[in-house]
Amino acid sequence: MSSILSKLSEMFPSCLVEKDDFFFDCKSYDDSLVKVYHSTNVVGEVSFKGRGGVNNVLYRGAASRSKNSTLTISGNNNIIFFGAYTKLNNLRLSISGSDSVFFIGAFSTVESMTVSIRGKGCILFGDNCMISSRVIVDNSDHHAIYDKDSRVRINPDQDVLVENNVWVGRDVRINKGAVIGSGAVVAQGAIVSGLLPKNSICGGVPAKQLKPNITWSRMACSSVDEMEESERHKVYLKRVGGLNKKCF
Repeated sequence: MSSILSKLSEMFPSCLVEKDDFFFDCKSYDDSLVKVYHSTNVVGEVSFKGRGGVNNVLYRGAASRSKNSTLTISGNNNIIFFGAYTKLNNLRLSISGSDSVFFIGAFSTVESMTVSIRGKGCILFGDNCMISSRVIVDNSDHHAIYDKDSRVRINPDQDVLVENNVWVGRDVRINKGAVIGSGAVVAQGAIVSGLLPKNSICGGVPAKQLKPNITWSRMACSSVDEMEESERHKVYLKRVGGLNKKCF
């Protein structure tokens, strides 16, 4: 376990990747993804669907919760990481390939999202992301397109990166190769296919920057000062501080 968590901390150095002792058994939650699980045959208690495989690992951080979520996997050596205090509802995660990573950071929440990873791919959501309903994320076109002259494929799979503190609205589609900068807000119905700048409101088809220099909050406070003085924000900072003490 230590070697895998060390690898994750190197891949995602800006995220809160917890140490071994910060994980705990989540059997009390009524879900098909219910516990930290590491096995050479990922079937049974975790209810992985599909052909299974070997050396697939699911990690869940302390107080991570999920509801009505499923994971379908075929392949080997895949890593799935749900950070501490994540709340993941109606998550459909499909991995078809080997040596892939799906990572969603601490304090991130999902209302409903379908994620597909093909081949050897990586889809990352950072810490404190807020994912709304009916969001689709994909690292592949799933079918090949070739140049007729060179006979070479021209639509390879590409990783997806959603940085820390991003708000993704309803019905957003995040395509292969997308990078969404930290602090961004993606408006509902947007299709993201490239780079979106940090601390910006972005929207449209394809998505582009609509307003720069913004920040956002889960609370409908009248000002940033009011939000930072709220009890909810103080509880959040206390929990972050507790995680930082156990990070690499």
